[in-house]
Order: sequence, then C-alpha cells, then structure tokens
Amino acid sequence: MSILHDFASFRRKFSVVIENTIAVSFVNGSPATITRASGDFVTDGYWKDMTITATGSASNDGVRLLAHGSTVPTNLVLTLDPAETVTPEGPVSVLLTGRWLDADGYEAWPGSQTDRHDDKLANLMRSGGFDGGFTGVPALYTGAAFNVSVNALAADSTPGTDEYDWYLSQRTDVTSRQLLDIDEYYVGDTNTYSGSVTIVHNALATTELGSLTAPSVDQVLQLFNRCHLYCRRRSDGAIQWIDLGKAMP
Repeated sequence: MSILHDFASFRRKFSVVIENTIAVSFVNGSPATITRASGDFVTDGYWKDMTITATGSASNDGVRLLAHGSTVPTNLVLTLDPAETVTPEGPVSVLLTGRWLDADGYEAWPGSQTDRHDDKLANLMRSGGFDGGFTGVPALYTGAAFNVSVNALAADSTPGTDEYDWYLSQRTDVTSRQLLDIDEYYVGDTNTYSGSVTIVHNALATTELGSLTAPSVDQVLQLFNRCHLYCRRRSDGAIQWIDLGKAMP
C-alpha cells in the first residue's frame, strides 16, 4: 500500500531503509565482514554506522552494527563493528536490510544525526518539491473530495507497483477518530496511481463539526489545521510535504 495511517509506519517508510536480496559470505575475521562476489554495496545504499539485519541464512540471521568512522563499505565488503561476530557461511542468498537508528530505536528521520551520515540523508527533504510539486490543493475546501498529485495524476509505470508513499498527519493515528479519509487516486481502469491521492472528510467529521456540504472557514480550519501531507518517491527516497491548513487560507 502507498497510504500509511500511523506514525510508526510513516517514520520507518519515509526513513532511509535499504533492502536487497544478495548472495553474500559471512567471514569471521578481525573484524568480521559480509562480502559479495559481484555488485556494489555502496551503490545499493549501505553505509557506515548502519544497523544491518540478515534474513534467510542458516547461521547468521539477526541484527549487527556496521563499523563507524572511516571504515566505510566498499563495493564488495561490509565491515562490521569490532564487537560483532559471525559464523563462517556462504555464499548464501539473504535479505540484507540496512538502516540508521536514533536513540529511541526508531529509524532515523532524514536530516537527523547529520554529524554521522549527512552525506546520505541531507538531500532527501526537498523544500522545492519534485515532479512539479503538489497540485490539486483547493484554495478553500468546499466539502467535496479533491485529488492531490505529485505527477499530474499519471499512472504508475508498472500497474500495481507503487512509486510513491503517502502519509497525512491528523489529530490522531487512530483511524476511527480521524476526520479525513485519504485514499489512492482511482479512475476505474487497470492502472494504479500511487503518485496521487484523494482526500475528503468522513462521517465522524460531519458528526463533530456539523454539515460540511458548504463548510465555513472555521470548519475548514478545524478539519485541516496542522494537517501535513507527506509524499516519498521510492526511486530515490526524496520527500516533500505540504501544510494543508496553510494551503487553504
């Protein structure tokens, strides 16, 4: 799904998380390493200080830390932290997940911990937008559903393969208490449109705020104040966002 409905999913999906299935060998040297015969760890996105999780091996599934400082990955070698050990194995095909973690254990939000990995995170937040920025946000909400797009309502290149992820921050992550519904844009053909979403108020909004067939400015503010719409492009991890409350003066 390209629509996320809770903060934990949003933070993980919008953070830098690298996942690839790779044929690797685990070498228990000093330090231990994870090696591959071909391909490129750096091009794939793995970098120093990442927490690495292997899945699918016979003896080395689990979480380990990559080395810090100047010991950066090379195209064929991931060097583990000196405290880490592995069981000699391979080559074996594993799902290798790499991510940076903040002190609270969540994946690091792009731009945080910039003293450690700003070269990988600093450019993901696009203040100027991408793909022409957001289109479709009305000057003032009229009570009808509206479509917001970052690619002019274009279909995904491969139907069924999402190219974008979305998250709408509201007053709560509890979906039964949210006033707005957000769904992937749909036109009834065989294509999918993950670059666009449809937003509209729901029955709870009508119950709590009254009729919204022709909402007042005050009702619009109650619906959209401090609601932020985020979009992440999967191809490069770039993120942009818009404050819907301010977009509807």
